[in-house]
Amino acid sequence: MSSKEATADKEFHRKSSCLRQMKNLTGKQPYKCDECCKEFSSKGNYNIHKKIHTGEKPYKCDICGKGFVQNSNCKVHLRKHTGETPYKCDKCGKVFGHKGNYNIHKKIHTGGKPYKCDICGKEFCQKNNCKVHMRTHTSEKPYKCDVCDKEFGQKGNYNEHMRIHTGEKHFKCVFCDQEFHRESTCRIHMRKHTGEQPYRCDVCGKQFRRKRNCLTHMRTHTGEKPYKCDICEKKFGKKDSCLIHMRTHTGEKPYKCDECGKEFSAKSNYNVHMKKHTGEKPYACYICGKEFGQSSSCRTHMITHTGEKPYRCDVCGKAFGHKSNRNKHMKIHTWKDKM
Repeated sequence: MSSKEATADKEFHRKSSCLRQMKNLTGKQPYKCDECCKEFSSKGNYNIHKKIHTGEKPYKCDICGKGFVQNSNCKVHLRKHTGETPYKCDKCGKVFGHKGNYNIHKKIHTGGKPYKCDICGKEFCQKNNCKVHMRTHTSEKPYKCDVCDKEFGQKGNYNEHMRIHTGEKHFKCVFCDQEFHRESTCRIHMRKHTGEQPYRCDVCGKQFRRKRNCLTHMRTHTGEKPYKCDICEKKFGKKDSCLIHMRTHTGEKPYKCDECGKEFSAKSNYNVHMKKHTGEKPYACYICGKEFGQSSSCRTHMITHTGEKPYRCDVCGKAFGHKSNRNKHMKIHTWKDKM
């Protein structure tokens, strides 16, 4: 009798062990979906898969009501609301709510990037990230909004956009109860309360709440200005600054105050203006308690307590607490040069 025949005649105490042995001998998975013919080696995975076809989502989030096929996925989702981050990187201390994201992050330290873009050669830790990146070359946008026809290259961005139409705001700040469409926006907002600024400029040490703001700031050191006005060809370090500048040519002012009818070309100026009507002053000095409508005004005020003078003249080295005062001072040197 051959070893294969002997193995085939083997008896098992458990049905699951017998099924696994049958798979090894035949190469077939013992559980097969009647709907899509997908095969599974485990009955548990087979049962989970069946719920995709039935639409059953028995596990509900207690906070936002979102349903899940698996209890484990529901538990991971809950961490978005609670802020729980049980996985911590031993190398840099960064924390994660999802084990999968933690494992992906670890590859940053090991240098493992097995997936490469066929066009530009950029490497990625995840196959999906490489696939999404390829769309920047092909301009493929497979996700389209049924309401406004806006198209997206990433499903995550599409899902976040759809909440604008539905009005869903699943993510709430634990400090002030403000609600957000996006988990990432809520997380960044919460840094206003905690003071966390995880992104640091390698040149001057300035810190930022957002990675994007740090990268934009870096251009003040490198002099890079990748955005150009189509009309006067003036260049900008920020895309938003270029778009706002373009409105000086077109006269467009898309932001209008419902109270007084005043119009603005920049949303930030509109938001500041609206606080004059509401009387809202969300930024308070932690030393004297004085309140401000703008975070920049609060930061400027803080200098009166700390004595800090972060703005320095490149010509004579004189330091100033206010950027506007530094800029006025610089004109003295410009005027002298013209004499």
